[in-house]
Formats: sequence, structure tokens, C-alpha cells
Amino acid sequence: MSKKNEKRDFRNVLLNGFRDYLISVGRAESTWNSYCVASRDFMKYFSVIGVTDLKDLTQSDIRGYFEYLRNLREKFTNVYKIATINNKIIGVNRMLDYCDLGYAKVTAIKCKRNGFVNDEVVLTTKEALEMLKGAKSKKKKRLYFALLIFFQTGIRVSELKFFTVEAVKRGVISIYNKGSGRDLYIADDLRNDLLNYCAGMGITSGYIIRTCNKKCVDRSYIYREIKKLADKLGIDPRKAYPHSFRHAFANNFIERNGDDERTLIDLSHILGHSSLNITKMYLKTTVSKIRKMTSRETLKIAS
Repeated sequence: MSKKNEKRDFRNVLLNGFRDYLISVGRAESTWNSYCVASRDFMKYFSVIGVTDLKDLTQSDIRGYFEYLRNLREKFTNVYKIATINNKIIGVNRMLDYCDLGYAKVTAIKCKRNGFVNDEVVLTTKEALEMLKGAKSKKKKRLYFALLIFFQTGIRVSELKFFTVEAVKRGVISIYNKGSGRDLYIADDLRNDLLNYCAGMGITSGYIIRTCNKKCVDRSYIYREIKKLADKLGIDPRKAYPHSFRHAFANNFIERNGDDERTLIDLSHILGHSSLNITKMYLKTTVSKIRKMTSRETLKIAS
């Protein structure tokens, strides 16, 4: 075996072990995939410059790698936002912990969180309803009911697998994700719609949003179909992804029920947030509102 193949084989063995470890401790698929991609790129970078053993790395070496990513960001617009680099740092740090190299971990880049929401890339309630109507009119039943579940419950796409015939009949969806569990009580109208869909499709047990092999559809299918539907409807593709329906649900929930603490606590439980502070992000003012608030017309400034 050539040295090049030995290096690649070593990386694969380490990454596979790291992935299996993350799965065993209950990390969501999107999380362990993100950590593994960050770790793969990290090891590939050092392999290119001649470092083959992670134990030879110093904290300074690792900082140098992330400085390299920052330089790329400054050189090429829209490459590696600070938040993206920080996510990579988290992934690499977890991998270093896994390898008993915690002493080499680096801290995230300080970045003041944006206090406003860019509503130009956020799916509105009107657009979400338009996509639901579009899926229904084009007779894409499976996609329609997937979107209906997202928009009426706010679940993550990885939680779609918990919507089974048995759970829907009970009216309670028991979800386990990101190391914790919660019970999601679904509305009677959604329950009835899903059961009618199952009856019409001959689905008597198991996953509701399924493939022809009775497996739960994967996120790539949902993502791809949402993009195609948005394109046909003329909706900005930047808004068209599964998680956008989770945001649309949360924004609609607050709009209909108010933004008092009781409402936020209820929303936090529904969404499965680990902290109320995460839920409060939905209270951020939109960019378009800030622009209007600071316009000459609003501030009564003569032009």
C-alpha cells in the first residue's frame, strides 16, 4: 500500500470511529455529519502539508488552520462566514476530545450575534401556505403532507421519522433527538388528515412519509422536492429548505398567540429547545422593519 493510500485509510478509520461514537452518544445526523466533514477537511489540510500524526500537532498549528480559513473568507466574499468557521472549530474540538487530544483545542472566534433577522431569506407564512397549496394542486401528496407536518408542528426534518401510524392514532408523537426527548401533541385536524392520507395510500403501520420500500424518506429527498416546488412557484430558493418551515411555524405561532413569556415557554417545549434563549431569537426585529424605522419618512427628516 502506498503512503498516500495509508494516510487516506488512517483518516477513514478515524472518521468512521468518530462518527460511530457521535451516534452512540445520541448526536443528530446533521450534527455528526457536520462534525465529521469539519474533521475530514481539517485532517486533509494537515496531511497535505506533511503532518500525518495528530499527536504531532500543537495548539498553534490548529489555530493556524482556522486562521487560514479566515484569510480565505477575507480574500473571497461569501466563503466561510465567521459562524461557519466557529461550527468547524466545534467539530474539530469534539474530534480532538475523542482522540484524547483535548489540550490542543482552540476557542471560537468572538463574533457579536446579529440582532436582526434578514427577512429577505426567511419563508413567510404566506409563502409557506403557497407552497402547501402548490404541492396539493400538483398532486404531490407525500410532499404536501410532509410540508403540512412541518408547518403545523415545527418539527425538524430529522424528526419526521417519529410520525408513524401508531403515534398519530394516539395523537402524541414521542420524539427523541439531540440527546433529549419530548412529547408532541398534534391537533385533531392534522391527526385526521394524516389518518385519511394513510387510509387512502394503504399505509396501516410504520412511517407515514415513506418511500416505496416503506422506509422514512430522507432529508435529501425533502430538500430536493422543496427546491423544485419553490422554483416552479417563483419563490426565492434561499428560503426553500425544510428548516424554513420550522421558522415559519414559530413566527406564525408568536404572531397568533403573542410574545409573552408563557407563549415563549409553550413554543420552546413544542420545538424542543434546550433553552428559552434559543426560542427568543424569533423575537428579533426584521431587517426590513429596521430599514423602515430608520427611513427619513419615519424619522420625519426633511430631504
